[in-house]
Amino acid sequence: MISRQHWLGVAMAGLGCWLLTEACQPDVPHIYMSVQDYRIVPRRVHIHRTGPFKLIMTNEGREPHYIVSTLLTHPNTAMEQSSGNSPQVDKRGVRLLPGQRAAFLVHVPPGLYRFRCVIPGHRGMWSMVLVDTREGPSAKR
Repeated sequence: MISRQHWLGVAMAGLGCWLLTEACQPDVPHIYMSVQDYRIVPRRVHIHRTGPFKLIMTNEGREPHYIVSTLLTHPNTAMEQSSGNSPQVDKRGVRLLPGQRAAFLVHVPPGLYRFRCVIPGHRGMWSMVLVDTREGPSAKR
């Protein structure tokens, strides 16, 4: 008898393969977020998209950051694996040390997704991504 964990693993592997296949498509737009000391740039991103897009976050500051967002933890979001010092991802978000980069393939429903750093003293660090399915440019900042 095959266990539930086995089937869950197979399902997750299938989702990962599908997401990686989607990421290789030439029309997948990229959104770049720069996590700096005490701010995230850009503050607002508006993307017109029905399919997946790639979100790339880089800690360009001197401080570590813990960025939380429902977009990062959505079941249809997968972090690309990289060699070397990979950021920590958990059920709330991603921990980025100075110089670390995290890339996610995202395929979420329309909505407003907020990002914020929850480290004490980093209170003003926030950004938001509006995913919209209406006609328009593929990505707008």
